[in-house]
Amino acid sequence: MDFILKYWYIFVSLLVLIVLLILFIIYKIRKNKNNKTTNDLFAQILNCLGGRDNIIKYEQRNSRLQFLLKDYNINKDKLKELGINGIVVNSDKVTLVIGSKADLFAKYIH
Repeated sequence: MDFILKYWYIFVSLLVLIVLLILFIIYKIRKNKNNKTTNDLFAQILNCLGGRDNIIKYEQRNSRLQFLLKDYNINKDKLKELGINGIVVNSDKVTLVIGSKADLFAKYIH
């Protein structure tokens, strides 16, 4: 008992360290699940655009991505279901209003 009273701060420190380690592991597991669902979403969006082979060039502009495509036959209905905020199709480009994940999607394409 005297040992515990003498070194109580070591035991408390170890307990705090263990709790922090458990919280960190939980955070990493949740973050990994979010990345997986985000990558699945990006893969579906990419398929709606005709795949990577269909993209000639793309450019990110804040929350939007502009695409120059080989074939402009895209699945607009599915893109809207996937949460794309806006789709603008011009004669020479397609613009998708993606939102806050536009930069992540641009990295995913690259």
